[in-house]
Amino acid sequence: MRSCLLLFFLSVSLSLCAQVLTGVVADSTSRKGLAFATVQLRDQRSGVITDINGQFSVRVSTGQPVTFSYIGHAPRTIEAGHLRNGDTVFLGPSAHELGEVIVRSDEKRIARIVNTAVRNKPLHNPEQYASYECLVYYKMSADLLGLVPESTDSAAARLHKAAVEADSALGEPDFFSPDRHLLVAETYSRRLYRKPQQLQEIILASRFSGLKKTYFHNTVTDVLPFHLYTDYINLGGIDYSNPIARGWQGRYRFHLVEELQVGTDTVFLLSFEPRAGAAFNGLEGQVYINSNGYAISHFLGATGDTTKDRQIHFEQVYAYRDGRWFPRELNYQLVMRRVMSKTASLDWHGHSVIDSVVFDRPASIPFDKAHPVRLHDSIDLHGPADWQRFRGDTIEARDQATYLFMDSFATKYKLERIITATSRLSMGRLPIGVIDLDVNRLIAQNDYEGTRLGAGFYTNDKLWKRVSAGGWAGFSFKDHQWKGGASITAYTGFGRESWVKVGVEDAYRNPGEVRLHEELTRQGLRNWLLGRPERVREVRLSANLRTGYWEWRPEVSQARIRPLVAAPFVTGGKEIPAFTATEAAIGFRYAYGERRVPVFEDYIPEETKYPIAYVRLARGTVHAAGYDNRYLRALAAVTYTFHGNRWGRDAYRLEVGWVKAGAGALPRSFLMAGNGVRLRSSHYYSAGGFVTMRPFDYYSDRYLSLLYRHDMDRFFWDTRLSKPFLGFVHNAVVGGLGASSIAANPGIRTYSGSYQESGLLVNQLLRYNLHVTDVYLNVGLFHQWEKGAAIRKNNFFVFSISTGF
Repeated sequence: MRSCLLLFFLSVSLSLCAQVLTGVVADSTSRKGLAFATVQLRDQRSGVITDINGQFSVRVSTGQPVTFSYIGHAPRTIEAGHLRNGDTVFLGPSAHELGEVIVRSDEKRIARIVNTAVRNKPLHNPEQYASYECLVYYKMSADLLGLVPESTDSAAARLHKAAVEADSALGEPDFFSPDRHLLVAETYSRRLYRKPQQLQEIILASRFSGLKKTYFHNTVTDVLPFHLYTDYINLGGIDYSNPIARGWQGRYRFHLVEELQVGTDTVFLLSFEPRAGAAFNGLEGQVYINSNGYAISHFLGATGDTTKDRQIHFEQVYAYRDGRWFPRELNYQLVMRRVMSKTASLDWHGHSVIDSVVFDRPASIPFDKAHPVRLHDSIDLHGPADWQRFRGDTIEARDQATYLFMDSFATKYKLERIITATSRLSMGRLPIGVIDLDVNRLIAQNDYEGTRLGAGFYTNDKLWKRVSAGGWAGFSFKDHQWKGGASITAYTGFGRESWVKVGVEDAYRNPGEVRLHEELTRQGLRNWLLGRPERVREVRLSANLRTGYWEWRPEVSQARIRPLVAAPFVTGGKEIPAFTATEAAIGFRYAYGERRVPVFEDYIPEETKYPIAYVRLARGTVHAAGYDNRYLRALAAVTYTFHGNRWGRDAYRLEVGWVKAGAGALPRSFLMAGNGVRLRSSHYYSAGGFVTMRPFDYYSDRYLSLLYRHDMDRFFWDTRLSKPFLGFVHNAVVGGLGASSIAANPGIRTYSGSYQESGLLVNQLLRYNLHVTDVYLNVGLFHQWEKGAAIRKNNFFVFSISTGF
C-alpha cells in the first residue's frame, strides 16, 4: 500500500513538473521553418515531428534535455528549462558531409521497411476508399526575385531603373516593391470522392489579386498531386518516378537516418536520392514511414535535375483520421530561374490545408462525371468576414498589400480586358472590340496553292453571349483562287461544350479524308498537306451535345465536289467531272474518367488514364449526270496512353474503316485515303499518322490500322544542352479496295497486303533553355517495310522540334 501511495505521489509530482512546450525549428540562414524536423526527448527515441511550417508542441519536464535535428543541419540539445513557449530554435548547416552523419543500417532492414510500405500502398490510397469528403483551403503567391543584379550596367538593371523612373513620373509606387508579392490568390473548395473514379471539387470561393472575376480555377493540384500513392508523382506536368514504388532498388538509394517513437508508433525517417548512373526523372528528399500500417506520414521531395532552370520543392503531411491515413497539408515551391535576366527568378509558393474530413458518407450532391471541378455560383461574392472564416492559413501583411496594390493597378490599366484577350488568343482568336480575328486563317502553305493569305472574323460575347457569327476568306498565289466560308454558332449550357452550327464553305480538301473527330483528323496540319485537292462547296448543319463522359455529334450536309487534278472517275464508259453529295451522319466520343476543368470561360479536358473511343456512322447519296449511287460509311477508333512503372509511356491508336457502295463503284472522294502525314520530300516528323506516307498515296474501302509509340523513361545522359531518351514507333495498316472502284478510278493505288513502318527516335538530343520552357531537337530514322513500284525509297531520316519543361 505504501509503495502504491509513493508511486502515486511521484507521478503527480512529475506531472506537475511537466509542461507543454511550443515553438518553431528554423534554418539559421533563411530564417524559415524546417518542415518535419525531429524534436527528441532525453531517451533520444521518443519525441515529435514539426509540422509543415516547422512548428512543434511537445510535453517535457523541467531540466529534461531536448534535441532538435534535421538532415544536413547540426543538431542542438537544449534543456527544457531554458526554453519558453514561442521560442524559435535555429539550426545551422552541418560541418560534415550529409553522408557522414547518416546512420548506417542494414540494407535488408531498409528493404523490409520500403517493401512493406510499397505493398501497403493500396490500403492507404484515398482513391481506394469507398468515399471521402473534405474542405480544402489553398493560398498561392509569386515573387520576382533578383531582378536587379550587382552590376548596374546590366540590361536587367537598366530595365528595373526605367520601370521605377516611369512609375515615379506617373506618381505610381514601384511595381516590383519587396513589400508586396507579384501576385497572390486564394481558393476555398469542397472536395468529394466516391469509388470508382468519381471526383467532384466545388470551388466555393476564389480571390485573385487584381481580378474581380474568376477566369480560371486555382488549386494546389495544378502543380502537384493530391496524394503520393501512385507509381509516378506528377509535378508541373512531368511524371517523376515515385521512390515508394515497385522496382525502387534499380532507381533509388535509401538511407535510414533516424527512428523516432511518436506515441505508440515508430516513425522511420529515410532519405533517398537517385542511384549514381541511373538517368531518369527522379526525386531526392526524405520520406517518413509510420509503423501504423507502414504508411507515408511525411514526404519532402525536390526535382533532381540541376541542369534545368526550373526546380520544384514540395512537402506533404498525412494525418491518421478515423482509422485511415489522409493528406492534411500540401506545400510547394516552384522556382523558375533566369527570368528576364541571368540573376532573376520567378518564385511560386503554394500551401493548402485539408480539413473536415469525413469517410463513408453518401454525397450530398450529384457527381458531374465529366466536370470534376465546378465553380459555385457565389464564387466571387465573398467578403473579408467570409475569408477570415475560410482560411486555414494566416494572411500576411505582404499578402494584404498585394491585394490592395493589384486591385488598384488592375482597375487603372484594365487588366481584366487583357486577361480576356489572352484567353481568346489561346483558342486562335484575337479580340478586336466585339469581333475576334481568326489567326489560324492568316497563312497556309501547300503544294497546290503555294502560299495562301487570308483572314477570318467572328463576333464574340461582347456582342452576343450565346451566339457567334462570322466568316473567312483567303487568296492563294499559285492557283490565283479565292476561298472562304461563313457560319453561325449557338451555344447551350455552360463552357461552350454544347452547340448548334450552320455553315457554308467554298474551299479545297484532299479527296477521301477520314473525318472521324477533330482530335484525330488534325485539320490544321491538313491545310499544309494539300497535294491533289478537290474543290468543295458545302452547306452543313451540325451539333455537339455533351453529357457525362459522352459527346454526340449529329450532322447533315450537301456538297458540290469537283476534282482539280488528274483524278478521273469513269463509269459506263463516261468520265464524271463533278458530283453532288448529300450525307447524314452521327458520331460519338466516349472518354471514361476524363476530367474537364474550367479555364477562363471554357472547360478543357485533362489527359485520362483510360482508353477513348470514337465512332462515326454516315449514310449518303452521290449524284452526277448519268451516275447515282448510295453509300454507307462506318469509322471507329480507340486511343490509349499509358505510363507504366519501370516501362515508360505507351501511346496506341487502333482505327478501322469500312465503306459500302449501293451498286457499282465509288469515286475516290468517297473512299478512305491513307493517314499519311509526310510533306512532299520533307523529313519533318509528325506523330499521329504514317510518317513515310503522303496523305493521297493510298485509298481503300476497308482498312484496319495501328499506330504505336513507346518512349523510354531513362535517359542516356543529363546535361544542360542534352537529355536524350529513346522512342520506338511502329505503324501498320491492312486494307483493300474493290476491283470495280480500282477500274473506275484510273491511277488509284491501294494497299498490297499491308503497309508497315518502324522508327527509332532519339528525343531531346539537343535542348535550348528559354527560361520559361525548353526547346528540344529530336531526330530519328524510319524504315518502310513494303517493296513495290509505289515506294521510291525505304529509309527516311526525320527530325522534329518540341517544347517542354
